[in-house]
Amino acid sequence: MLLKGRYFYLFVYLVMVLFRVPNLLISPRFWAEEGTIYYKYAYDNSFIDALFKVHLGYYSLFSNLSGIIASWFPMLYAPVVTSFLALLIQLIPALLILFGKSTFWNSLPKQVLGLLVVLFINPSGEIWLNSINSQFVLALVVFLFLIDEYPKKLNLFKYGMLILAGFTGIISCFLTGLYFIRWIFNRQKEFLIPFVILAITSAIQMAIIYFNLEESSERLNTISLSLFSSIVWIKSILTYLFKPVTIVFREVLMDYKSYGLLWGTLVILFLILVSYKMDLQRKLIFVGSFLSVIVLSIIGALGDKENLLNIGINTRYFYLPNAILAFSLLYSIYQTDFKFNLFLKRPIAEYFLILFFSLGMINGGIYYFKVSEFYQTGPEWEEEVQDWEENHKDNLKVWPKQFEFNVEETGK
Repeated sequence: MLLKGRYFYLFVYLVMVLFRVPNLLISPRFWAEEGTIYYKYAYDNSFIDALFKVHLGYYSLFSNLSGIIASWFPMLYAPVVTSFLALLIQLIPALLILFGKSTFWNSLPKQVLGLLVVLFINPSGEIWLNSINSQFVLALVVFLFLIDEYPKKLNLFKYGMLILAGFTGIISCFLTGLYFIRWIFNRQKEFLIPFVILAITSAIQMAIIYFNLEESSERLNTISLSLFSSIVWIKSILTYLFKPVTIVFREVLMDYKSYGLLWGTLVILFLILVSYKMDLQRKLIFVGSFLSVIVLSIIGALGDKENLLNIGINTRYFYLPNAILAFSLLYSIYQTDFKFNLFLKRPIAEYFLILFFSLGMINGGIYYFKVSEFYQTGPEWEEEVQDWEENHKDNLKVWPKQFEFNVEETGK
């Protein structure tokens, strides 16, 4: 029946995505550099120039394309275009889980739990329905292809998504080595070709970053081991499991000089628990993915690394690591001949797997609609366009409020 089938859950997923920030349905917006850089450059320059332009120190194909396509429409509707394109990207993980016919997502209960992870793992509204942060959702798609096996008829789609993801920011490239490990264990071209694709995109991205070091200088600050351990514990594991704790005990948790060693120990113990039911290949894939992504994300994050300790700041960097944790827990649970029977005798660790996954989903569900006003309000785009049409010297203001830009009166 439709009400019990995959299409119904896809519809529910779509509704949940759209109604998380209802204001965006009424008044779509540009988010930060989505308008001030990508749309502006596409509006003022030719298709080829806009397509290959490097912004912010790295290449972002999807952001460039979104800005270009938006510039083809009347200015008033440009944010609708970028928001719609970002929505399409946010649908891809759900489509893979529900309709990908993979080896792991082979039952409706698993698929529903997978959708809950994709929905509830996002700790903020920062990546919601905007093209500049779609790179983090694309990286999740790359991870989903990594951990599972899909029918060969999806290979072309998979390779296309890997190319798009690899050329849209750098985060998907952090998983390159894990595809190589996957191929070492399986010796299948279904994993070799993705490795080659990501290796090529990674090499190109690194070359771009090298030749644009001035734009990337804010990302290359040093970080101590105690600070790194504290960031991982607070912004990834604790935020996923017990976000209220990170708020109530904020001062103690942020004292990384006193407690960094303790937080690092807890991170190691948690990763051991998450992966203890996995075979060697899965341990390397899941734990390796988490460590690769979070280490390189923290190293490459903008600004002072201490700022990453703040709960509401730069949460986009922790979207993929937190998703990897949740999927790791879910995978381990189903390696235990899992049944919904709390009275079955099982090792204590298995109860903790179920407990931690459940806590993560409850935590995410509670905060899902509690999106900060910072991500829900901003200048009305219709009013901004009207003002600009009356006086082309006026800047166009976008969300969040401190971002604004101007474009040439005649466009390209």
